[in-house]
Parts: sequence; structure tokens; C-alpha cells
Amino acid sequence: NRFKITSVGETVLEKSHAIFSGIVSLEESLKGLDDEVSGKIEFACTHSFALALLPRHLKELRCLYPQLQVNFRLAHTDVICDLIKKRSIDFGIVLDNEDLSGFDSFEIYRGQYRLYVSSKVKEKDQKALSFITSEELMETNVLRKAYRQKFRRELPMLMQVSSWEVIAKLTEAGLGIGFFPDYVAQQKKELQEVDLKLAPIHYKVLAIFPRNTKRHRNHEAFLNLKFD
Repeated sequence: NRFKITSVGETVLEKSHAIFSGIVSLEESLKGLDDEVSGKIEFACTHSFALALLPRHLKELRCLYPQLQVNFRLAHTDVICDLIKKRSIDFGIVLDNEDLSGFDSFEIYRGQYRLYVSSKVKEKDQKALSFITSEELMETNVLRKAYRQKFRRELPMLMQVSSWEVIAKLTEAGLGIGFFPDYVAQQKKELQEVDLKLAPIHYKVLAIFPRNTKRHRNHEAFLNLKFD
């Protein structure tokens, strides 16, 4: 902790971002002169998104643009935001449940948070189950409030888990009623929706970029394909 960057170093670091961004932009422009999407893109996304929506998208992308190399990392939203600020990746894919005002964004998917239970659990037994949710994020707090207003009691909690995929697995095992985005449930055959007649809780999946950064044609090729 005895070393810190000088004011001159901070200036060099800040200006170097623009220089390297310009070099990358030049490289992409030269690669695009033959009207063929090629080169590479690097992004980061959450584990659940990579498992649920990304495979079909990458398969289609591969068929359309075989010369495009795709590299991606798995991380939580706060890490993804930090990677973008450091220019370690081109963009990130996150949900809109945190403050993203410091980034440019592009909507690529939208849906709802829903409640699910194992299809092996009979309807008469569902009332005995407690809830499995994520940590204290925006959508969890909205669910708690809506449940309290409708039923005049607190949401009965079994556990809080930091992974939606794990919540889905625990729900499939019949441990409780799981609360997570509907895209996570798309490939799960052992789940059924639980309808408590609560107001819908919507979400958007966004691709986020450094503020005021022009997107390259490679990014556009990736983003303009439908995620469904």
C-alpha cells in the first residue's frame, strides 16, 4: 500500500483508453472493408443467461458469420460493470435490476420474474412450501412487498441463493417455490408455474457498453439476432 499512481500517470491512463479504443476501431474498420463480419468480440454475461439463452444464439451467429470469433466470460453484474470500465471486454449482458446509468445500453430480451414449483408437487401440497429467492435485489423486494400487501403477512422464506440456476435446481427437487426470471425455466421440464395473482414483475436483458462508444459492426451482428 506504499505505491499509488501519480497525477501524470492518471492522465496517461485516461488518455490511453481513447488511444487503444481508436486502434481497435481502426482494426475493425479495416477488417470490414470486404463487407464480411470477421475478427472477434469479447463480452461477459451471467451464468444463467449463458446456460439458458446464449447457446441457440451463438449457434445461429456461427452459421451466419463463421469468421467471427466469440470470447466471453461469466460474472455477476458488478464484476461485468467493472470489466467494461476497465475496457477489458467490449460489452456486458446484464439484467436491468441495478443502476446502469453510467453505461449505454441496448435491449436484447425482455420477460417476467415468475414463481415456479416442481411438477411433481401436487397443488394441495404447494401451500406448505416456503420460497427460494435470490438475495436482496430489487425484484426480491418487490415480491416481498406484493406478497405482504395481498396476504397480509410476510413471505415465508426457505433460503436465499445467489444463483438463479441453483434456485431452479432446488425448485425442481421439490424443496420450495422458486422465484427467478422466466428465461431460466425455458429448458426445465420439471417445473410448473405458480400463479398467486400478484402484479407481474418485468425485466429487461440489456447489452451495456462504455458511455458514448460507437458500436462496431461485429457487435451489431451479435446484437441484432433475436434472443428467444
